[in-house]
Amino acid sequence: MLDAIKNRCSVRKYKPEQIKDEELNTILEAARMAPSGKNDRKAKIYVFQNPEKMEELGNVFRDAALAGHAEGIPAAMASIMKRKTYHFCFHAPTFLLVTYEKDNYNALANTACLLENAMLAATELSIGSCYLNMGRRCAKDEGLQNFLKQFGYTDAEEVTGGLALGYPEGELVRNKKTEGNDIVWIR
Repeated sequence: MLDAIKNRCSVRKYKPEQIKDEELNTILEAARMAPSGKNDRKAKIYVFQNPEKMEELGNVFRDAALAGHAEGIPAAMASIMKRKTYHFCFHAPTFLLVTYEKDNYNALANTACLLENAMLAATELSIGSCYLNMGRRCAKDEGLQNFLKQFGYTDAEEVTGGLALGYPEGELVRNKKTEGNDIVWIR
């Protein structure tokens, strides 16, 4: 497990081939086994693999962000999103969109645990991943909510995170940074 933690890195360039169902099921199983506050397990994972639907989702994200309906989008990111080459999940063939019941105090922490488990499982399977917050930033956008309703999304849930998945294209660049996340010992 420690090897997966040390070797995990954000991948932003993917091969076009789809990951195998067996691998995806392993990743999803790991995600579903993640700890959650009060063990409530209220997350819902939408698994996007249909290229047309992923393109539509990317357009919804772009429209929301450029209309000012996305929280905390830096100006540099908004500029990138205007380019025709922009793709919200770096052309990964699989995208997991996580939702949680609205107003659940633990929703973001639980989503982070779920996606971390998925990323570690993906790393062990030599599958690249990248944690993406565009869905979270656009969670209150009516266009996103309406788009997701075709897949069973309800007004009782809210987007809390996302994860790109696919086979990495090229060599992985791992962040060697080990400083930060200070430790304060109280003995």
